[in-house]
Amino acid sequence: MKKRLLKILLFIILFVPFFNVSATSHSMITISTDSFSSADTSRDYYIGYSNTHNFSKMYFHQIITDDGESYLAYCLDDGMTAPTAQGQIYSANYNWDQAFYNKTGAVLSEKQFNTLRNIMAVSLQLSGESVGDFVNYSDNTAKKGVLATQILIWEIMDGVRDDYRLSNYNSESPNTYDFVKTDPELKTIYENIVNAAWELDESNLPTSLGKTYIMHWNDGKGKYSVSGINVGLFTPSLYDGDLDVDNNEGNLTITSTEVIEEESTIQLQRIVGALYDRIRPEEIHYEPSSSSINSLHVFKFDQPTGRQKVLLGFYRGLDKGELKVKSEKGKFRITKKDTTTNKTIKGAEFKLYKCSSQTKCDTKETATIDMKNKDISDYVTIRKSGLYLIKETVVPSGYEKINDFYVTFTINDDGGVSATVDSSAKNVTKVTEGNTINLVIGNDAKYFNIKKIDGRDSKTQIKGAEFQIKKSDGTIMKFNQVSNGKYRYDSNGTITSLKSNDLSTYQVSGLPVGEYILEEKSVPYPYVLQGKQAERETKFRIDKNDFLQVYNYSTNKFIKASDVTITVKNFKTRISIIKTGLKSKIIPGVTFELYDKNKQNQIPLRYENGEYIYNSGGTPIQLVTNSNGLITINYLPEGTYYLKETSTPVDSGLVIDPNNQFTQVEVFVNRNDATPYNYRKEVRNGKGTFCFYKIDEDGNYLDSGKFKLQMYNVNTSKYEDKALIFNQDKTYTIDETSKSDIYTFSPISEGQTCFVDINAKGKYRIVEIEAPEGFVLPSVSETQAEIVINEYGYANGDALLINKKVKTGEGAQAQAELIINIQTGQNRVHYILALVTIIAIISGLIIYKKKIDKK
Repeated sequence: MKKRLLKILLFIILFVPFFNVSATSHSMITISTDSFSSADTSRDYYIGYSNTHNFSKMYFHQIITDDGESYLAYCLDDGMTAPTAQGQIYSANYNWDQAFYNKTGAVLSEKQFNTLRNIMAVSLQLSGESVGDFVNYSDNTAKKGVLATQILIWEIMDGVRDDYRLSNYNSESPNTYDFVKTDPELKTIYENIVNAAWELDESNLPTSLGKTYIMHWNDGKGKYSVSGINVGLFTPSLYDGDLDVDNNEGNLTITSTEVIEEESTIQLQRIVGALYDRIRPEEIHYEPSSSSINSLHVFKFDQPTGRQKVLLGFYRGLDKGELKVKSEKGKFRITKKDTTTNKTIKGAEFKLYKCSSQTKCDTKETATIDMKNKDISDYVTIRKSGLYLIKETVVPSGYEKINDFYVTFTINDDGGVSATVDSSAKNVTKVTEGNTINLVIGNDAKYFNIKKIDGRDSKTQIKGAEFQIKKSDGTIMKFNQVSNGKYRYDSNGTITSLKSNDLSTYQVSGLPVGEYILEEKSVPYPYVLQGKQAERETKFRIDKNDFLQVYNYSTNKFIKASDVTITVKNFKTRISIIKTGLKSKIIPGVTFELYDKNKQNQIPLRYENGEYIYNSGGTPIQLVTNSNGLITINYLPEGTYYLKETSTPVDSGLVIDPNNQFTQVEVFVNRNDATPYNYRKEVRNGKGTFCFYKIDEDGNYLDSGKFKLQMYNVNTSKYEDKALIFNQDKTYTIDETSKSDIYTFSPISEGQTCFVDINAKGKYRIVEIEAPEGFVLPSVSETQAEIVINEYGYANGDALLINKKVKTGEGAQAQAELIINIQTGQNRVHYILALVTIIAIISGLIIYKKKIDKK
C-alpha cells in the first residue's frame, strides 16, 4: 500500500522548470476538507509550541508564471490568510532570512531546510490545470496528498519537525499527528510522504547500491534470477542486453537466460525535481541532491499587507548509483573408493548432465570428469543450481559399473555448494569440504564366480572344493580374503588356494587382464577328482573390457561368460558288476577281490547298505554278488581295476577258468563326463554269451530304440549286419544260415538284451540306428559297443550304449539322418541331401521332357 500510494504521488507531481521565473498572477480557492476527508476538523489542533489551527478549510493557490505555466503553491505560514481575489504577486526572489524564519524567530537549520525541500520534491504539484478544475477532481486521494503536504510544511515552519520521524513531534495534545490519525488514508499518505522524503536524503541512499548480487538458476523458469533488491526511488537506466530487469515499486527482479560469467553492471538513477518531460533537453541542468536556496521559491502578495507567503518547490537533481550481478558459480569433486577396502580407485570417467526433472535431461553433457589417472577428480565447475544426472562412462578395471544417479546441487551466494543425493543412489555419500562438496562414490569390485556343481544333476551344488588360479605360465596367483568365499587379487596376498567348507561358489575379483588357469586341487567326499591334470584345469581369461571368457573345450574357443561364472563339474562314480553264467544266466553268491591296474594291490572297500564303498586307508574285503547277481561299488577314483573271481557257488555248475579269472574294469572322470552312474560290467563264465545294456546319461535304463548286431569281416575290412533269431528265453542268437529277416532289436527288459551261442571267434559291435523318443541319436563312433570273442570262447569288452537327452538346438541333424542298410556296412546319408538329389533329378527330367517336346 505504501509503495502504491507513493507511486501515485510521484506520478501526479507537477515538476516545474524555473529559469528566472517570476509570477504574473495568482488565484486562490478555498474548499471544505469535509468534502474529501473523514478527519475531525471541528476543533483546533496544536501545530507547534502553542500555535493552534483547524483544517476545516483548504487553500488552493495557483501561481501563473511568466512562461504561462500554472503551478500549485502551498501556504508557508499557518494562521495567516490569503487574498480572496487575484492580485499581483510581489516577488519570487525573496531573501533567505525573510522567507525562512520559523515561528520562534529562528532561521531554518540546514537539516530543516533539506527536510522541507525533500517533502516538496515528493509532494503533489499541479501543472497545466486550473485550480478550479483540481478542486472538482473526484480523486480525493490527491486532495489528501495536498492536505498532508500542507501539514508537514507547517510542522517544519513551526519548529516541531526537523527530521523524518513518524511519531508525535509536539508534546501538546491534540496535535497535528493526532489529527492525521483520525483519517486512515490521510495517515498513510502522510507517512508515505515522510518516508519518500527520507529516501531522498543523501545519508539514506539504498543499501543495495554498490553491491554484487548472485543470480541463481531456476529449473522451473529456465533462467537465472535474483529478486527483492530494494533501490527505493532509483530506477535502472543502463544495463547489459542479456539481462531483464523488472522494477516493482522500487524492488528489482533481475533475470537472464544466459550465463553472466563476469560481473555485469546495472546503472541506476534517481531524478528529483519538476517535470523533465516539459523541459527541452538542452535546458536540463542536473545538480546533485544537496542544499540550494534555488530549490525552493517563495512568493509574497503585494497587497493587502500582512498576508502569508506561498511556497513552490523547484528542487531538481540526478543521483546516480549502480549495482552488479553475475550468475552463480560453484564447484564439487568426486572421489572413488572400494566399498570393501575403502581404498581410493583410479580409472573412472563420468559425464555430468543438467536435468529439469528425472525424466528430462540435456543430451549434451555439462562436464566430463576424467579420473582415468586420478582417484580424486579435479574440481568440476557448475553454473546452475538444480538437478543433475551423473553417468559413469569408463569403469575402473576390476570393478562394477556405477548405476546412473541424480544429485541436486544448491549454489549459495558465496559460491558454496550443498548437495542432496537421490535416495536411489547406491554407495554415494557427500562430504562437505569448506564451501565445496566431495561426492564419495563406493565402487563394488567386479567379481566372477567359480561354481561347483554335480556333473549329473546341475541343480546340486557341491560345497568344499579347493581351487588354485595360476597364470598360463604356471605362476600361482595370490589373494586376500575379503569375506567368506570372497577373494581379492593382491600381488602381496597370503592366500594361494580358494577353499570354503560351507560354500559351493567362490567369488574372485581384481585379476588383471590376461589368461589364467583354474585348477581344482581337491573335491569333497564322495565326489571323485579327475585323474588327469588337464581334465582338472579350466582355462579362462579377463579381457580388456573386464569380461570373463571361459574356454570351451568342445569348440576350442574362449566364449564370453554371460553369467560371469566358471562352472566346474564333479562326479560320483558308481559301477555295477553283474555275474552271468551259461546262457547269460545271472549267478548270485560269487566272490571277487578288487585289485589295482597291476593286479597286485587289493583295493580297500567297506560294505554299507547292500553296496560297496571305496574306503581309502581301510582294509580290503571280498565282494559277493547279491541275489540279482550284482555287485555295486561307489566312489572309486579314476583308474583301471581288475576283478578277480575267487569262488563260485557249487550249485552254479560253473568252474573258474584260469583264462577268464580277471575282468578289467575302467573308471573314468573327465571335466564334463564320467563313467555312467549305472554302468554295468558283465563278468561272464559262459562261453559265446554276452549282454547289451542301454542307459541314458543319468544312468537310467532305456527299453526303447533300435539297434543292430554287426560282425567284422576281415576279408572286406567292413562290419556286416547279422541276422538274428529270437529265442524262447528272450535271448538272441546269430542265424548262421542268414534265413532270418530279423536285423534289428530293442532292449528286452531294464535296458538289457542278451546274446547266446555266439561261437565264431572275432569282433562284434552293436550300432544304434534309432534313438528313443526324447533322446539324441549319437554319431557312429559314439554308438559302438564292441565285444571280442577270444580263442577260449569268452566274450571280452563292454556292450553299453548311452543316449543323451534332446536339448534345444541339438539332435536335429542326427535325427534327420537316413540310415541305409547295406550288407557290406552301414552308411549315413542326410535326408536333406537325398531330398536335394531327388529334386534335382525331377527338375532334370522335366527340362529334358520339354526339350523332347519341342523337337
